[in-house]
Amino acid sequence: MIFSTEWLRSLGGFDEALDTGPPLPGGGDLDILFRLVRAGVPVAYSPRQAVHHEHRRDIPGLRRQFRSWGLSMGALSRKNRRLDPETAAAHRRVLAWLLVRRYGPMLARYPLGRAALPPGMVLAELGGLVQGLAGEYDRSRHRVALRRQEHGR
Repeated sequence: MIFSTEWLRSLGGFDEALDTGPPLPGGGDLDILFRLVRAGVPVAYSPRQAVHHEHRRDIPGLRRQFRSWGLSMGALSRKNRRLDPETAAAHRRVLAWLLVRRYGPMLARYPLGRAALPPGMVLAELGGLVQGLAGEYDRSRHRVALRRQEHGR
């Protein structure tokens, strides 16, 4: 994503409690995009731009990646439901969609031999989602505050 520095500063910049590494290694990009859209900033899609992500070399690394995706989604949902109450119902609908339309069918296809992903990956993402909803964002904010205090910022 490419952002205007002016817009980022007007919204307080990236949330330091996200993308802090384990246990909350992501979500900052989605968070700032959500806040920009909520602020009415125009967003453009450019299909010619490409982003290359690191691919995991082994199954345990891939499982950690899936868990981090769920963790970030849960943390962002909890953060936004609390800080942007107008969107609480929409966040609940997204969570319901994830459970009913994403995770449920993926796990139901496994016994039939038609699963797109091994159940361990789906369960890792779902476990991360639950952990994120259970307060990981608040714990991360606390860690950031302690670091700032230690470094006199």
